[in-house]
Parts: sequence; C-alpha cells; structure tokens
Amino acid sequence: MSTRGSSWQIVQVSRSRRRRFELIVYRSNAIYGTREERRGERLAIRLAPEREKYDYVLIDCPPSLGLLTINMLAAADSIIIPLQCEYFALEGLTQLLRTVEMVRSGLKPDLEVGGVLLTMYDSRLNLSRQVADDAREHFGSLVFQNVIPRNIRLAEAPSYGKPILLYDIVSVGAASYMAVAKEVMTRMETFDSGTAPSTDDPTLITEEAST
Repeated sequence: MSTRGSSWQIVQVSRSRRRRFELIVYRSNAIYGTREERRGERLAIRLAPEREKYDYVLIDCPPSLGLLTINMLAAADSIIIPLQCEYFALEGLTQLLRTVEMVRSGLKPDLEVGGVLLTMYDSRLNLSRQVADDAREHFGSLVFQNVIPRNIRLAEAPSYGKPILLYDIVSVGAASYMAVAKEVMTRMETFDSGTAPSTDDPTLITEEAST
C-alpha cells in the first residue's frame, strides 16, 4: 500500500508466497490523527488503487462503533457480522445495524450485509440454541449455516501467539473456520452473480469438543 505524503503508516506486512497472502498492520492514528475532511473515507481512498491485486480483502474491525469502524464499513463491499450466542450480543447487533444504516445513508449506499456468523456456540446450552434460533428467524438465509463452537483449542491459540490453523489444524475449531471460509467464498460468488445466499450447504460443524 502506498503511504507517500500521508500519515497512513504501515507497521508490518507479512507475506506468504505459497498462499499469496498478505497481512497488513497499520496505525489507527492514520484516521484519528487528522483533521482532513472525509475522514470517514480515508481507508476506502487508500484501498481503491490496491483492490484489483487481490481476490479477497478482509478487514478486521475492532469491537467498537467509532470512526475506525466507520472507515472500515465505508471501504467494504459487504460485511460479516460475528454474533456471540449470548443475550447481550443481540443488543450489540442492533446498535451495529444502526451504524450500517448510517453508513448506507451517506458514505456507502451499496454496502451489503454478507452474513451473520454465530460464534461461541455450545449446543448443550439452551441460551446458545435460543440465540441461534432467534438469529435465523430474524435474518433468515443471511445467517451462516456453519457456526464457530466454543472450543478449548480456539481459546488456547492466542496465548501461544498463533492462529488456530497453525496451533492445531485438526481441532474442531480449525475445521469450523475452514468450513466458514469455504461458505464465505461461496456467498461472495452468489452476491457477485446477483443471487441470494444458499442455505443448502450440508457442511455443519457445531459440536463442542475438548481438543
């Protein structure tokens, strides 16, 4: 990414030649530390000349609804909303959707909700099943068929400084994320073709595992 003549400073770029993957870490003061107009579009402006280089650009948003998140929403074509299977997560989802509508009304009219991903799901808990049922009833086919379960390996991986695919690729947590990645790519293809996301994917990984 080009950083000439701006405060948009890249801290780290990690590349994998085999998988053609790049991880770009940047300083948030590239957005907050400016008084320029169009602050809500700075990320979109910086990404514009780079988009054609990649099949997918994934932007990880912080768990807040501030200027940084608005920039990320304005830069995206569609968003994936992670939803913890807990009661208060539903209230947070309502606030996020208000922010999405605000961005749609100004910065990004064509922003799409690409899907709602259920996380920390435990089929043994009534609350998890209730939140999942409520989400599917309200959002229908927007809810991913695959879910991310509560899993010990997923909880351990950050403490070792590794993503789950490097920490334990044979764990249920890793298999869940790979299944979600496959479903995301399928959904992006359906959005590009102008059709609704399918709910017929038979790959479901929802059970809790100890390893």
